[in-house]
Amino acid sequence: MAVTGIGVLGSLHITIDGERVPPGAPMQCAVLGRLVAAGGRVVPTDRLIDDLWNGDPPTKAVAALQVYIHNLRRVFEPDRPRRAPARIIVSESHGYALNLEPAQVDSWQFEQLLRGHEAAMRDPARRPDPLEQCEVLDAALACWHGGAFESFPGMPWAAQEAARLTALRLTALELRAQASLEMSRPAEVVLGLRPIFEEHPGREECARLLALAQYRLGQSLDALTTVRRCREFLNVEFGVDPGPALNDLETSILTHSVGSDAPTAPIEIRVSDPAADSGYNRQRAAVLAAAEAAAIGRVRLVWLSGEAGAGKTTLATAVTAGLSGRSWTTVFGRCPEVEDAPPAWAWAEVLTELNEADPETSTAADAFTLARRVVRHCRAAAGPVAIVLEDMHGADTATLQVLRQVVNWLRDRPVLIIATVRGTEAGPSVRDTAAALALFTADRIELDGLDLIGTRRAAAAAGLVEPDDHTVELLRRRTGGNPLFVRELAKLFVSQGITDAVPDGVRDLLGRRIAQLPAAVLDLLEQMSVWGEDSDVRTLTAASELAPDTVIDLVATAEQARLLRTERTGRITFDHALVRETVYYGIPVLRRSRMHWAAFELLCAERCEPNGTAPRGRDLEVLAHHAALGATAENAGCAIEFVRAAARRCDERRMRADAVRRWRSVLVLHELCGHDGPAAARADRTAVLRARCALVTALAYDGQHPAARAVREQALDLAEELGGIELLAQAATCWPTPLIWSVRDWHTPDPRIREPLRSARMDPDLPVRTRIPVLVSTAFDFALTDPAAARAAADEAAALAAPLDDPELLCTAINAQAFVTFTGGGFLRAHHLKSMAAQLLRVAAAAEFTEFQALAHYLLFRATLADADLAAAAEHARCAGEYATDGQLRHLLDALEPFEFLLELLRGDPESAERMLENWRRDGVLGAGPPAVVDVTRDAQALHIGLLIALAWARGGDFTALTSALEERVALAPDLFAHGYALALLQSGEFEHAHRVLATAPPAGPPFRATFMVIQARIAVLLSDTATARELYDELLPNAGTVAGLESGAAYLGPMDAILGELAAAFGDIDRAAAHRAAAEELTQRLRRDVARIRADRSRSIPPGR
Repeated sequence: MAVTGIGVLGSLHITIDGERVPPGAPMQCAVLGRLVAAGGRVVPTDRLIDDLWNGDPPTKAVAALQVYIHNLRRVFEPDRPRRAPARIIVSESHGYALNLEPAQVDSWQFEQLLRGHEAAMRDPARRPDPLEQCEVLDAALACWHGGAFESFPGMPWAAQEAARLTALRLTALELRAQASLEMSRPAEVVLGLRPIFEEHPGREECARLLALAQYRLGQSLDALTTVRRCREFLNVEFGVDPGPALNDLETSILTHSVGSDAPTAPIEIRVSDPAADSGYNRQRAAVLAAAEAAAIGRVRLVWLSGEAGAGKTTLATAVTAGLSGRSWTTVFGRCPEVEDAPPAWAWAEVLTELNEADPETSTAADAFTLARRVVRHCRAAAGPVAIVLEDMHGADTATLQVLRQVVNWLRDRPVLIIATVRGTEAGPSVRDTAAALALFTADRIELDGLDLIGTRRAAAAAGLVEPDDHTVELLRRRTGGNPLFVRELAKLFVSQGITDAVPDGVRDLLGRRIAQLPAAVLDLLEQMSVWGEDSDVRTLTAASELAPDTVIDLVATAEQARLLRTERTGRITFDHALVRETVYYGIPVLRRSRMHWAAFELLCAERCEPNGTAPRGRDLEVLAHHAALGATAENAGCAIEFVRAAARRCDERRMRADAVRRWRSVLVLHELCGHDGPAAARADRTAVLRARCALVTALAYDGQHPAARAVREQALDLAEELGGIELLAQAATCWPTPLIWSVRDWHTPDPRIREPLRSARMDPDLPVRTRIPVLVSTAFDFALTDPAAARAAADEAAALAAPLDDPELLCTAINAQAFVTFTGGGFLRAHHLKSMAAQLLRVAAAAEFTEFQALAHYLLFRATLADADLAAAAEHARCAGEYATDGQLRHLLDALEPFEFLLELLRGDPESAERMLENWRRDGVLGAGPPAVVDVTRDAQALHIGLLIALAWARGGDFTALTSALEERVALAPDLFAHGYALALLQSGEFEHAHRVLATAPPAGPPFRATFMVIQARIAVLLSDTATARELYDELLPNAGTVAGLESGAAYLGPMDAILGELAAAFGDIDRAAAHRAAAEELTQRLRRDVARIRADRSRSIPPGR
């Protein structure tokens, strides 16, 4: 058998047994190219015709296509007997497919190699080394000999496939560059990526790898130029900033702290499976039940109804695929959606599949003759027959006539007919036919949207890997479960990380349906879209100025088009969110603004107080929404009151994200009024300042810290222009509490707020409710540089807040006290800190402040860990996690994550801990973090190494495998990693290097001093430094009975008594050493029992069946 090859990654070429053969005429080549682009899947005949002639096929398009297929078959199989089935271009179902192996088509082989590479990289057991990676990627890239599908200019299908393949090629080149970096070949990377970056400056991964290679070649300025050019391109072309990876690299280049290890590949290659489950299990079971009924000898008709993209064809294909495996004959026919199509074309296609005849010969027959032919072939079939008639809403009279006759003449035969139809587009003739055949109809199945399981599968098929339940529910709610819409929205989420936009394909499809409606219905839909997701007849009547009966009639028309639905309560809603957004964003901006303002005025007349005061509750939210979107320079002054009131209500209700949006709208309205200019009245500029401060608070609570800092800078600038101690104090203290040490970088005090804070403290007339935040901010700012001043400020704030009966101010002051106490000594034996946390929990719980409750539980979690009370720590971790899902303490969940890892180590199972660590790394839990922060739980890379240190310690304390990682981290945080690095060097035999590191190592800060003294103790023992061993013993002895590092919630260095025993043995006190070892063993066994109880309690708390 001849060996066939096809190339499309360059000019189109065909090889047979290694010899090139001419592919034929241009349109014949296009047929072959379109089949290659399908990747071996069946391309329906009508889709082929539509793509080949760009939606404008000639009258004899079907006959021409068959000629091209025939000629191509002769090219590939010149010796095939006349009536023998084709082996390469095969006829399947209702179209054609290319039946070749991936190695025989260059584009398929390229994708197969790339997918195989990704699979290998994701599997730790068979992850290839960098050289093997290069070999595979070189083989994949060798498939290219030019541009993808370059022989098909001007053909949209080819342009789309070429763009996809080109993007994959760029990905392969980036992966190749990454592997080269891992082999220390930066020059090779620069030579390879520079021309690619010149052509694609917006590819962040290309820019990152190129800049990294340039830096390693000593070209720091070139590296910075590469990063900044990418940023400028993204800003100018798309209005976005680069991602964290590129920003972090720029920071590392500027600080000369770029590590030597190549970063983990951030690129995943996802190829969806078109044969995935349809997602309609209940509906599929109904069709199969009809098939079982037909199989016993009685024709059954099933109508599958649903809108475009609902999955009708997918479900029919899935059912017939199953029936084919059970000796059924399955055939397809489709009603063409083009004018001047031959009559009864769907049945002509059915006959073609039944007897391999040319459909052109069937269309010449009248409907009666055509029906007799179909019946004859069905009766002659060896087993049951399944006929799928697609797009029957577009059926002509002849098609429907044949259907009636076939069903009646085959009433006693095992035949199943599945007719797919868009219910909203089916005309009277289709409905009459359905009624006439009611006796033979097994079911009329409405595909009204996927369930959650089907939605999850559809999203996964589109490349959204393991979406969480919230994302799946969001996709289903926004799309109504339409499979096509789910896939398109999932692709948007994968590529851009957003779900609140309308994908282009969905917008086009819905826009076409909407455009077919009468103008009056479209006007009503636009009015309703402005009012939101739902409305009622009374509101629509008032907004449209139409009679209620007219509105009801227009709504009924939209319901028939499956764009609206009416609930029992009388509420009228859009069928799903994408319908509303397609309508809404189709309204011109100026007209949309006027419609919002008209809605605002209508609501004001109905719901405002007689004196014009803004109402409370839901009415206020709706008014503020329309006011913000409808205001102009002429009426913004009227709108500000409503939007500001709504923003304050969001603050009161702790609706953080909504508060950000509302305060931004307030500032926009102030700008429209001209209140932000230097010529504005002082009262108006003061209002702008207060709005900016409120926005800082909202942004910080919502976890948007960079944005909060930027707005605070603007607030400080304006406060300085306006003058006045109280305004400056307000701008300097608008960053809210609760705060923990991992929210901001407290290494460096903020010089911008120090002078305003000092001036405010010196003002004897400053109101006490302003003085307390000033003192709290002072305490946070001075905690590391001047602990005494910080302590005094925090204590004064607490004393002032105690008698005020203001729980929020009191919690704020206690927060400051706890922070200062932590920075002064950590959690070990910190009884005062534990009492503060308990007080904070009492006050916060009474006032129902969730953020402060989260903080209090987190403090108690760390304090009980310091006391080795695992049961209490586990309970506080659970409570902190429940309360920390909101606001700027969101990342506190990340700080709690290592607790499970530590429990595995305490249980004596380092293998399970290692698997957990590997899963976190793979899933991105331990991704890139900020480079220099006080708490290692805020820096994901430092946290990862800290957990690796804990794992190494649990396995005997050998750090040699961590030497290079520790060397990299020492450059960023020497106070945290210098002694660990020195220990690794000593264990590796590099004594001189270790002594140099120790000579320059800065002292560890008070919060972590005891933990890092344990590593110093191991160094002293290793160096036989008895004097240092005795000093360390005396300093660590008060912490006997604890677990070293455990109080951090992210480290483990064994029982403190174990290291005390090593130190005692080092300076010759054998009795003490033995006593400490016994105490360490006793603590180890108790902790293992505690972990077992925690696991047992958790298993009992899980409901049955979960």
